[in-house]
Amino acid sequence: MRYLRMTIVSVFTAAAITLPVAPHAAAADTTLEAESMVVSPASAGRVIADSSASGGSALELYKKSSASMNLSFPASISLVIRAKGNSCLGAPNMTVLIDGNAIFETTVSAKSWTNYTTAATINAGTHTLSIAFTNALNIFFCSRALFLDTVTVSAVTAATSTIAQYSDLSLVFARRTYYNPAVALPPDFQTVSTSFGPGFQFVVSDTTDVTLWDSTMKAVLAKVSNPIAMNTTQQWDFSVYLPSQNVVTSWNGGVLWEFHTPGVSSGHTVELDNTGRGPGGKPSFRFGYQTSAGAHYAYTYAALTFDAWHHCTIKVRWSTATDGFYQLSMDGTQYINHQNTPTVYAGDGGTPFLQFGFYADIGAASGVASVGNSQVTIAGITHATP
Repeated sequence: MRYLRMTIVSVFTAAAITLPVAPHAAAADTTLEAESMVVSPASAGRVIADSSASGGSALELYKKSSASMNLSFPASISLVIRAKGNSCLGAPNMTVLIDGNAIFETTVSAKSWTNYTTAATINAGTHTLSIAFTNALNIFFCSRALFLDTVTVSAVTAATSTIAQYSDLSLVFARRTYYNPAVALPPDFQTVSTSFGPGFQFVVSDTTDVTLWDSTMKAVLAKVSNPIAMNTTQQWDFSVYLPSQNVVTSWNGGVLWEFHTPGVSSGHTVELDNTGRGPGGKPSFRFGYQTSAGAHYAYTYAALTFDAWHHCTIKVRWSTATDGFYQLSMDGTQYINHQNTPTVYAGDGGTPFLQFGFYADIGAASGVASVGNSQVTIAGITHATP
């Protein structure tokens, strides 16, 4: 095992509005009318008649603005925003924020009412929900606008099943100890239930988890016991959640997922990056793929949003010949499409294996003072041979 890598993304910075009104008490699967939201600035929106909307009316945002309401609910929820857009040299952008933190951002290109579901789970309690229209445009021949119909509060059904497919983890490293098999789980590594299915939570701190092989790295990792089957096509899907945290600034600032060979190669990885190379120079995801034998890689980057789920799909044909390929998508966007290439190299020590969790540089050797209290949840792992 060598260098896993991981990345985090930018957060929309518009401040949510704290409303001087009592919060809506939302039970599971409650639908609220968007026209009950408060628009700021008030001159940027209006309630309009629309026979196709719930209750015959909707909220139109025609200038850069946000619409907000306070919500109170007794259990974890997700949100469904029913919206449509009016395009003008591009479609309107919609950002959903909870307590000022962006949890969902999308382009609303639909001309008829369409449901947009937030991926993030929102914890029980009282929160300020804001829906921001961020790219208003009004020119002499067209105008861009965002229309909001309803906000539906949907209860999150926590998974109760065991980690059936991954109960056979062959090794877990945590608290300077290898657990094999993964039993008597330490606090740093726990199984959890999420809205995406069963998963694993990894916590790395400054005071624990110094690895046995290198005192300048921190790690909590799980290894899948079944080896990769060569000359097959496989698809892996999983969801990643990162609560708000600092990301260490070294190149190996956080590795979440990697296909590692028994030799020197980290193969193909999902990592974090806080070296300024990501979108806007902010913490981001970094996706690595191997380009030749040995530790030789190429990278692409994607924005990372804290306190939100990101869904990753990896499709790969494992081969030492040119019939191999490696494709990676996150949140519906493809970032790697590496075709007609080996995905395993003969000089790298054998068949790859999967390991996932979190590790990062720390200490004098890397010039990194702290990992703080890094945490990642990886859930809903599926493995198929399409």
